[in-house]
Amino acid sequence: MFKILRKINLNSKKNIITFIDIFIIVGIFFFLKNYYKLTAPTEVDKVKDKIKYILKIDSYKYDSNDIMFINLGIKNTKKKVREFEIRKETVMNFEVYKEGKLIYKKDIVERDSMKKSWFRLGGYSRKNLGTVWNLTSFEGEKLSEGEYKLVVYVRDMNVEMTLKFIVENR
Repeated sequence: MFKILRKINLNSKKNIITFIDIFIIVGIFFFLKNYYKLTAPTEVDKVKDKIKYILKIDSYKYDSNDIMFINLGIKNTKKKVREFEIRKETVMNFEVYKEGKLIYKKDIVERDSMKKSWFRLGGYSRKNLGTVWNLTSFEGEKLSEGEYKLVVYVRDMNVEMTLKFIVENR
């Protein structure tokens, strides 16, 4: 390391400014990256039976009048084609909790479908399931301020994933 620094010749003012500039730029990118993690789409992933499930929501903080976009990506991590049988009428269901109390559930009854459906996932391919929720409770009221827990699950694939989000009244 010291041999490399001697070859660079740190006595030159041009090289010192270059090193200081690089350290400043790296520091700026480090803080921007950490800030971006707070405001970027929140996501969590899980690998089960060589299939990767990726749950994403569009933000961590919401206004009580916002709309939440929920996306569940199913990605095949192997070359082998996989087939999935869907028996439920609602493929992706979700529940929202606040302090352990159920606030909202997309499909309350979780009905079985009259027809079974199938979808195939080719080698290294991906399928996205998505839905939109307008941040209301069972009674149709807007959510109050606080921290909530979103539980998204696909019963036919035996997958359950959890994310937290915050609602603020601005």
